[in-house]
This record gives sequence, C-alpha cells and structure tokens, in this order.
Amino acid sequence: MISVTLNGLVFDIPTKGERDWSTLTDWVLEVNETLSSSSDSFIIPPATANLVDGSAVNLYTVNTPSDNAHIIFEYGITRITTGGGAVSKTETGSMLLTYDSVGGTWSYTTTSASPSDVQVTLSISGANVIQATATALTGTPSVSQISYRGRIIRS
Repeated sequence: MISVTLNGLVFDIPTKGERDWSTLTDWVLEVNETLSSSSDSFIIPPATANLVDGSAVNLYTVNTPSDNAHIIFEYGITRITTGGGAVSKTETGSMLLTYDSVGGTWSYTTTSASPSDVQVTLSISGANVIQATATALTGTPSVSQISYRGRIIRS
C-alpha cells in the first residue's frame, strides 16, 4: 500500500498485485469532491465570442478577489471582411492582469505575438469583466471572432 493524503485524509492506495481497491474508490471520490466544490475556478475555460463593431463584448467575469490575483488571458482574433476594401487580419496574444487588493483596482498589459492591426481593444471593467471592443474595418464584415482561455493565479 501507498499512503496518499488529500484534504487531511489519508488513503492507502493498493500497489500492483494487491486485491483491495476500495480505498482507491474513496480517494477518487474525494478528488472529485475537492475539484467540484471549488468556489473560485482557477481556469478560464476555452471559449469563442463574436465581436460587434463599436460595442464592448463581455468575455469573462472574474470573481472579485479578496487578495492579490494575477490572470494570464490568452487569445486569438480573426477578422475577415468582403467586398470593396476586403481585409483578412489575425492576431494572437496575451493579456496579463494584476489585481491590487488594497486599491481594489486592476492593471493590465496586452502583448501580441502577431500584431496585424485587428482593431480590437481588450480591457477589464470596474465590474471585473474582461471585454473586447472592435472598431470597424473596411469592407463588409464576414468573420469577427475572438477565441480565448486563461489561468488565474492567487497570491
């Protein structure tokens, strides 16, 4: 048996050749309970949103941190227009956000690995919502999307 501790509980996990696997089942159930009961997710799941020219599109709402927090928000933007003045623009980058619990404010910087002037501004609102605001490109809009994911690091 191998002893494994999770949330202060010790589980004796059987090794190869041992027959009693009941504690492994208990351990798996405890892991599941621990992961599903977390009130504050540390993962921003992958998602895609359509961008609307001139409007802030809400991408993800961050729970108000009670302490300092950092977010790594990765994104990819695709914008394609057709007709007169048609363009195809893409951008991949990251937005790094830091929350100051004393001041109650967010600061952030955006870095692009492939800048192509997609005319999209990322920001975080006073309500802790990460947003994307698009400016119109020449031509008739065909595709205007942002795909994103992220991680939240609490300190």
